[in-house]
Amino acid sequence: MTQHTLIWGWLRLFLGMTQITFSTAAVVILLTIGLRPIVIIVVASGLIATIISHLIYQGQSDK
Repeated sequence: MTQHTLIWGWLRLFLGMTQITFSTAAVVILLTIGLRPIVIIVVASGLIATIISHLIYQGQSDK
């Protein structure tokens, strides 16, 4: 395994965990306090992580 593969693998893991964390947080916040600006911010943060991931990996599986 090359260092290049290791770095991109960790980046992929980080982006995936970020998406999961923000989407879960958005649902929990929405259910507990309702639709507030913080929910929109958390959803937007997860969406940004998703867009970055898609742009970097273009939907390709790990090779």
